[in-house]
Amino acid sequence: MKALLIVIIAIGAINWFVNYAPSTKTIVANMTVDENIHHDGVEFKSDWDDDVTEITNYVRQKDRHYDKNMPIVTYNLILTSGEYNDPAIVSIENKGGGNYYWRANKQPQGSIMFYHLIPSSAAIQDKLDRLEVGKAVTLRGKISENNKIVSSDNYYVSLNHDNHKYLLVADVVQQ
Repeated sequence: MKALLIVIIAIGAINWFVNYAPSTKTIVANMTVDENIHHDGVEFKSDWDDDVTEITNYVRQKDRHYDKNMPIVTYNLILTSGEYNDPAIVSIENKGGGNYYWRANKQPQGSIMFYHLIPSSAAIQDKLDRLEVGKAVTLRGKISENNKIVSSDNYYVSLNHDNHKYLLVADVVQQ
């Protein structure tokens, strides 16, 4: 019995270590946003749009995101309209790492967008943490024009689908 307990504790500790993700509040506490984004001594750059974009849509899905090499992205948000709002018509599967697969039993009317969110402050992160699925939301922020983020330690990510966008979030209002 004692050996079994030790094995269970060891497996739990290994699982925690492998899957550890700091809280969103911890990430944002170590972040500054100006022309670029800085986190724990690493600078992250993208080609941010000069203008602020306002997006209003239905929150279909919200997933916590953590990549130790790109910790500035804290959530993936799926915003939909029309028939894409209905899980009986469109099903969505999170493949992990910000990758999604969706399928429909007919050609849906409306839209589906996948936003990879970067909070501009602790106050914005708090609003993102409290965001509820199944309600409308308005996001204001700057979209990465080239869908790429490069870090000063040479880590690079690029979104390869037109309906995936990095959004540096400046405001969140849930209806």
